[in-house]
Amino acid sequence: MTGGLALLAPLGTVSGLFAAWLLAAGHHRNTLFEAIPALTLLIALLLPPAWLPEQLLWGTVAGFALHAAALGMPLLRRGELPMPRLAQRSPAWQFFWGSIGIMALGQVLSGLTTLVDQFFAAGLDSGALSTLSYANRILALILGLGATAVSRATLPVFSNDVAQGGANVTALALRWFKWMLLLGFLVLLVSWTLAPWMVRILFERGAFTASDTQAVSSVLRYSLFQVIFYFPALVLVSALAAQHRYKLIALSGAINLLCKLPLAFLLVPLLGLYGLVLSTVLMYALNTALVFIFIRRPLLGKS
Repeated sequence: MTGGLALLAPLGTVSGLFAAWLLAAGHHRNTLFEAIPALTLLIALLLPPAWLPEQLLWGTVAGFALHAAALGMPLLRRGELPMPRLAQRSPAWQFFWGSIGIMALGQVLSGLTTLVDQFFAAGLDSGALSTLSYANRILALILGLGATAVSRATLPVFSNDVAQGGANVTALALRWFKWMLLLGFLVLLVSWTLAPWMVRILFERGAFTASDTQAVSSVLRYSLFQVIFYFPALVLVSALAAQHRYKLIALSGAINLLCKLPLAFLLVPLLGLYGLVLSTVLMYALNTALVFIFIRRPLLGKS
C-alpha cells in the first residue's frame, strides 16, 4: 500500500497550507472540512468491493484529495489562491528557513521519540509492542482532537495580540495555561473511567480477547497522564509561535528526545512497558515546564 499512500504526503501538505490560509483570513470552515477524509473512507468501505479495488487504500487517498479540493475552492472563489512559481528568489525563503525550517527540525527530533518507544517495546515480552500500539491509537485520537481545538482557539488570539504590540500575550497564555491544565485533569478522569469500555468497543473482536482488553486498558490509563501536560503545553507553544520565537520551539522538541532516552533506559528495566509509558509522561512534564519558563522570560525582564 506504500505506493498509493505516498500520495498523502503532497495532498496533506497542500491541505495544511490551504487550512492555514483560511484560518489566517478568519474563516473557520476548515474545521468542518476535516471530517471529509473520514467520511470519504467510510463511504468507500461501504461500497461493494467490485466497485472500488483496494477500498481502504483508495478511499483514504480520495478522502485527502477531496479535503484539499474543499479547502481550495473558497480560496479560489475569493481570488486568494495564487499559482505557485517554481523558483527560490522569493524573499519569503529567508523567513521560511528561519521559522518553519527550524520548527520542522525540532518536530522531527521530537517525533523520533515514537521510534524510541518501538525500539524499547520490541525488546520486552511478546505482545508488548502490540499492546502499546493499540493504546497509542486511542491516545492519539484524544490528543489529536485536543490539539486541533486548542491550537485553533489560541493561535489567532495570540497572533492578534502580538500584531497590536503583544503587551498581553504572556498574561493571556498563562491564563489559558491554567484552563488547559484543568481541562487536562478532566479529560484524564473521564478517559481513565471509560478506558476499558473504549478498548472493548474499538478492538475486542476476533483474536482480540477480553484479556487483551485488560492489558491495553492498563497501559492506556498510564498513557493518559500525558494529557495533563499536553494541552497546557500546546497553549504555550502557540504563544511562542505568535511571538516568532521559533528557535525556542525547536529547542523544546530536541529536548524531548534528549529527555526520552535516559528516562526510558532508567524506567523500562524497572517497570517494563509501564515504565516506557511513564517515560513519555515525564518527558511531556519536563517539556511543559521548559516552555513555561520560556513564556515567563518576558515577565522576568528578559528578551
